[in-house]
Amino acid sequence: MKKSVAAALAAVFIFCGCQKKSAERSAFFAMDTFCTVVSDSSTEQIEKVINTCSVNLDAYSGELNSFNENTFTKNEYIYDITEKTFALNDEFGDNVDITSGALTVLWGISSDSPAVPENTDISLALDTIGRENIVLENATVKKPLSTKLDFGAVAKGYACDLVYSECEKSTADYAIVSLGSSSLLYGKKPDGTDFRIEIKNPDGDAPLGMITTSECFVSTSGGYERFFEADGKKYCHILDTETGYPTESDLVSVTVICYGENGGIKSDFLATDIFLGGTKNLKKHLSRDDYKIVAADKNKKLYVSSGLDFEINLNSGYSL
Repeated sequence: MKKSVAAALAAVFIFCGCQKKSAERSAFFAMDTFCTVVSDSSTEQIEKVINTCSVNLDAYSGELNSFNENTFTKNEYIYDITEKTFALNDEFGDNVDITSGALTVLWGISSDSPAVPENTDISLALDTIGRENIVLENATVKKPLSTKLDFGAVAKGYACDLVYSECEKSTADYAIVSLGSSSLLYGKKPDGTDFRIEIKNPDGDAPLGMITTSECFVSTSGGYERFFEADGKKYCHILDTETGYPTESDLVSVTVICYGENGGIKSDFLATDIFLGGTKNLKKHLSRDDYKIVAADKNKKLYVSSGLDFEINLNSGYSL
């Protein structure tokens, strides 16, 4: 078995950033990716989310791992991220299921020892999954002991939302926070130009193209970054809670651009949701006004939302 070394690579590359006040740029590895921030307050917010919401199988023993071994918690971050994810489930469906932690641990794809589980173990893990197992009441999250939460599909976007709130309280002209697969592009650049985002090619060669946009949140989901191989078959880290196995979507990459408050968690959620849904469910997403997407399939075709300022790279090997 071989674990992908691409786990530390950013899915969206960000070019520049500054603030009205002098800001120090810092970088660190967390939530299975390389993070870059432009202010101390941003770092503090991200570290809070890491310490609370990470279910990293090898490194962290934070609040979420503690809650997963118990039946209730009053942690404000866990309550907030759960409530907001359930609101997104109400709007978009249950493909993204944060109660899938037992399945995540069973496969261990982000750990140092991933393995294909026995079918009986997968069935037992599936029995613990379901939104009906979670009760939100009086700022408390309650669940059965067997149900485990996994915020992997929303935590980075949620962290970006917290940084956005900090930026709104600050004197920042603009700021850029890159958490690998989720990023915040905040404010307006001093030269008056829009942000430009280079979208990574799933094949690792020339970028797919360039998005030009105003302030927004950007998240990317794909099976090419974290995976392992067993008996000649690749298994990506995105799990299908219907089958209990890693998804076999015909999409290879989905980038989602969202705008406004709570756009971080929404973009992160949707990137995974759309990836799981595959090309057969793309049409309903391509005409939305509240978010935009760029998706790539296994046949090297790109799908781009109407109204999105996207310039394809003719050397990418993909076509519209």
